[in-house]
Amino acid sequence: MDPFTIAALVAAVSGAAIQQQATQSAARRQQSAIQDANARQQEYQRQAEGVATRAAQDFGGEQRQERQVTAEQAITEVLAQPVQQAATAAAGAGPRVQGAVSNDYVTGSANAQAREMASAQALAQLFGRIGGASRLRQDESINLTDAGNQIDRLGNYSRGRLAADQVGIQQAGIPNGGAMLGGTLLQAGGTAALAGGLGKAAPGGAWSGNTTGMTGSWAPVRIA
Repeated sequence: MDPFTIAALVAAVSGAAIQQQATQSAARRQQSAIQDANARQQEYQRQAEGVATRAAQDFGGEQRQERQVTAEQAITEVLAQPVQQAATAAAGAGPRVQGAVSNDYVTGSANAQAREMASAQALAQLFGRIGGASRLRQDESINLTDAGNQIDRLGNYSRGRLAADQVGIQQAGIPNGGAMLGGTLLQAGGTAALAGGLGKAAPGGAWSGNTTGMTGSWAPVRIA
């Protein structure tokens, strides 16, 4: 095999190899892009599940009871504070009558104030329990709405990212244009050179020389 034919063969094989390498590289890039997209979607799903789990935990027995007690105490303190301030002011003002008063009057007045304070405190606690339950439900409603909004936003982010990732995945699967063109030209050039070399190598006749000293009838054989 002459050097020209060898070079043409190498060119044809090299062109095919370049194209195959470009195709395999594109397939690897596309697979990597798919894996990255799946990882991002899983992260969005993990975040959404976390939001839903935290919202569900807010309805747990112990935590819910603690929040309700905290709300009841806050409302009770607010309602009882004016009564306590009034009782403190009344105690500092002394007896409500002028002149000397008996011990029985002072004791009775103190007992009356204590009963008023106890009644006001009990009433404040009652309204605290009622208001605490209402505030707890209101807070839970707000938290559920907030959790739903967070999950909706994560869903929007997920869908938008998925659309962008799909474009990237398609682009990643396209082989390098320069490598494919170079491989095609190299392969075509090698193939054409091989075809041209084989055509030139074809002989014009099957016999050269003379038939001196040979018997029989001889004629040149031509290859079509």
